[in-house]
Amino acid sequence: MVVFSISGALACGLRKFPTGIHYPIFVKIRIDPHALARMPVRGVSADEVFEVVTRGEVAEARGERRAKELVFAHERLWAGRFYAQKRVKVVYMIEGDGIVVITVLAYYGRWS
Repeated sequence: MVVFSISGALACGLRKFPTGIHYPIFVKIRIDPHALARMPVRGVSADEVFEVVTRGEVAEARGERRAKELVFAHERLWAGRFYAQKRVKVVYMIEGDGIVVITVLAYYGRWS
């Protein structure tokens, strides 16, 4: 299992004291072994998962799950075809002091 500890300034935005001083909130990102095993098969790195969780847009998910997605420049071959972009979707749940990534999906094509 991969664990990232990140500043909440990246994950949740900065929090302010009434005096206007910013302080960080720390969040743990854990990647489930299933998701970790599927990532290379789908062409997704741990760094990309981190980027999606911290900077991605909210996406549709079922039940108690949450999801975010982000489009990356790809500009290379995948499965024998050239793709300009890759959209990575991370499905996760909030548990305890952080989040657990359940699965990671990748779509290849072009988005605007």
